[in-house]
Amino acid sequence: MIFEARKILVSSALMTTAFAVAACGYVRVFDGSQDEKISWSKSGGYQTDIEVVESLKLCTEALDQSSIIMGSDDSLSSVTENINLPQTSATCSVSWSADAESSSWISINEGLATITRPTGTTDETVTLTATLAQGRSTETKTFTLTVKRKAAGSNTGSSSNAATELAACKSNLSSSAFTFASGDSTTSVIRNFTLPVTQNTCSVSWSAGGTSGITSINNSTGVATVSRQAGATDQTITLTATLTHTASGIIDTKTFSVTVLRALSNAEVDTCAASVDISKINFTSPDVAAVVTQNFTLPSRINTGGNICLLSWSEVPDSSATALGGETVTVTRPAYASGDSSVTLKATASAGTAYTALSAGVNFIVSRAPATDLEKANECLAGFTTGNLTFTNPDTAASVQSNFTLPSGATISGHSCVFSSWQSNNSAVAVAGTSATVTRAADTGSDASVTISGTVTVNGISASGAVTANLTVPKYTEAESVAACKTALTTTDFTGLANTPKTATTGTIAAPTTSITFPLVKSGVAGVSCTVSWSSNNASYLSVSGGTGTATHDYDGSHTSVTLTASLGRGSATDTKAFTMSVRSKFVAPTLKSTVAFYNTGNFSKIKVAFAASTLADAGDTSTISYKVCVSKDSSDLATITSMDAMGSGCQTVNTAYPSVDSPLEITVSAASGETWKARVYSKVDGQPNTDAKKILYDISGDVTYE
Repeated sequence: MIFEARKILVSSALMTTAFAVAACGYVRVFDGSQDEKISWSKSGGYQTDIEVVESLKLCTEALDQSSIIMGSDDSLSSVTENINLPQTSATCSVSWSADAESSSWISINEGLATITRPTGTTDETVTLTATLAQGRSTETKTFTLTVKRKAAGSNTGSSSNAATELAACKSNLSSSAFTFASGDSTTSVIRNFTLPVTQNTCSVSWSAGGTSGITSINNSTGVATVSRQAGATDQTITLTATLTHTASGIIDTKTFSVTVLRALSNAEVDTCAASVDISKINFTSPDVAAVVTQNFTLPSRINTGGNICLLSWSEVPDSSATALGGETVTVTRPAYASGDSSVTLKATASAGTAYTALSAGVNFIVSRAPATDLEKANECLAGFTTGNLTFTNPDTAASVQSNFTLPSGATISGHSCVFSSWQSNNSAVAVAGTSATVTRAADTGSDASVTISGTVTVNGISASGAVTANLTVPKYTEAESVAACKTALTTTDFTGLANTPKTATTGTIAAPTTSITFPLVKSGVAGVSCTVSWSSNNASYLSVSGGTGTATHDYDGSHTSVTLTASLGRGSATDTKAFTMSVRSKFVAPTLKSTVAFYNTGNFSKIKVAFAASTLADAGDTSTISYKVCVSKDSSDLATITSMDAMGSGCQTVNTAYPSVDSPLEITVSAASGETWKARVYSKVDGQPNTDAKKILYDISGDVTYE
């Protein structure tokens, strides 16, 4: 129920009679001494006088020194800057006044008390009176403050200096001093912002043209409260800065424009929310969504098709890997052993209306913390396999037959692992440092199971256990034993060879040696022996009996090649190895030094035959050679000679060893110039039958000429 204020007139007829008027519980007694006005303005109830008194009492108690907003370094006993005075206290309104004597030092305009500091030698005391009102009832409360004088030598506040300083304040005050939220600017405001309240030697207070876009400005903190309004266009608002020269109190103004963006429709807010995805988040370089290691900042606003929305963020569900503080995401990387953490953030879009839209989540991975050296070493331990060992080809861990080198380090799971202190539990693999020596059992033994182990460290930190590898060292097979025997069997095992073999499988048998001895048993691997038997492909020149070969030499000047074959065996395994032997002749014919010459001196005729020094004699061969040279004008005469001893008078014998120097031979004959003569050279090895030893070396013919 609403009661309207009414005027009640008391007529002269009632002047002598007292009466009472009551409305909404307010009672007033009139005695007729004067006209009275009675006003009611309380809606839906009333207060008694006692309730009004109690309310004023509470308001007065609530209004204290802390209600007065002063400069950061000021107090009631030391005032140097303007003061903001409260205009309400609890349920009461508050108005302010200062004692008349203080008008030079303080000027009050609603809630702003402008201070002008004295320039004399003393501070000034000011009494402020607060009038608290509750309905038609009032109460007062006073505060005493001290305005501090300006220090000696400071600006005296002369009109010329003050004007200059005020002009500088105005000139230097610019919108660059406005503090906007991230992304906001003077032309694009969607959130509260802060205005400067001082500039050089001046204080600054602010007002906004209209209150639809900026609902209030706190001139103590400079915070401007923004409220985006629905409509088709953005709002451009004029901000007026009132600059007051602190020393002199002279005032000037300066205006600025800011644009508060319009509130968006529900559909537009939905569009904003739908456009939020992982691409809108700028992680701290070099992080990407799949590997996040550092703190980063979320976008606080988003522009979609020219429509700008405010974003607020939440984590769904909460994760210990991240913590939200407004738009700042503090990253706490999970422990290495815990693995990476998947995080989902959701953005709530709003645009100056009560409507908000929740975007789909953006997902990223917070990478686990780097491994400690112990964790790295343990991963090296877990990842170690026999693949980290390098065997001699074609060995594998399941069949280690040859020596190998143990690794001193390897990269496992991305870590640089160091191995040392290798050991073996079986003598089949003997370890010394990183050298592993393999000893296989004979073919009569067994395969060996071997475990090698070692320590693994990373940067000197040891893993929790030893790295191990299980290996198998197989025994020798019978075939391997035979193969080892075959490799070991060479002509260096033979006795009776005349010279050093030219190759491992070639030997020479020459006079005066007529036999060689072969090994019948040859040692193979692991002390195992193989059986060896021999055969010859030409028994006429090299016959074999057991372990002995007997050579038969000829005297025709040629060498005979014979193949000796060794048959090796152990158990069911067999193999052969062939040796090429050369059985040399006991005679090697010398060569002619020059063509045989037939010549006539006028007194007699001669035949000259010169033999070159021989380089073909075998070492140790001391046999001598008999040469005979027979000449005739008729080749049929030469053909009748059947043996060295049956040569006629036309023959001459020369006995000599293999010539070591050139050996000329001259034979005197009866010959006429121009005649054609023939000569035949014979030879034999001493001590051999003529029938066996007669050899025709050379047939020569030529015409007799004069020297």
